[in-house]
Amino acid sequence: MRNTIIFGSLLFLLFAVVFAPAGLMRTAFDQIPGATLTEPTGTLWEGSGRIFMNEQGLGTLAWDFSPAKLFAGSLSFDFTLTGPEHDLDGEITISSSAAALHVSGKIAAPMVNDWLAPYDIAISGTVTLDAVELGIVDGALEQAGGSVHWSGGLVRYTLSGRTSSATLPPLVAFLEEGFAGPGATVFTQPGQTPLIKAQLLKNGYAKIGITKLLTKLLNNPWPGSDPDHAIVLEVEEQVL
Repeated sequence: MRNTIIFGSLLFLLFAVVFAPAGLMRTAFDQIPGATLTEPTGTLWEGSGRIFMNEQGLGTLAWDFSPAKLFAGSLSFDFTLTGPEHDLDGEITISSSAAALHVSGKIAAPMVNDWLAPYDIAISGTVTLDAVELGIVDGALEQAGGSVHWSGGLVRYTLSGRTSSATLPPLVAFLEEGFAGPGATVFTQPGQTPLIKAQLLKNGYAKIGITKLLTKLLNNPWPGSDPDHAIVLEVEEQVL
């Protein structure tokens, strides 16, 4: 009788683990600032749901458990994120206090413009993520790597109440780790003179510097004798 109870308990535990509901995946997204998972289906190990970032819909997320990092104390999942304006795939690894995201794929301009709308900026073309890596520790973005490519095209922006537009060449942003926080530097493709230098500070503020070369490309050249690589305009804004 005792052996039967033990066997039954172990069998129940096995079924509980194997068929753990997909809703448990919501806990993992608590590690990612602004992220929410809704309408989960399937199981914790293989399932899907709708994902939102800062209340903006990002499409359908499908995941599949990868056991490779289980013995290191982490849960790792391969995933795809699809929608009418994007197609992404990668891997997310989750531990008790950290998460690591590796992602590649394409995003069409309309989805990017939803993120840029608060800054009165709109682009055309396509954005491609190339082996982008993000490391989140205790809810804060601590690491970044990879690159983000933009196909180039028309840009509309508002500055000092005036709406302007310009056609830019293809651009690339290289993500990098910095002493004060993760950052990115934007160049033309090909090009060696930076256009934008951005950094996410540990206090939750983003610092963005624009060089003189970018003002030239936007048909609004900064006056003076500064070299093209000089930062002529810098702003800070709280993003987290």
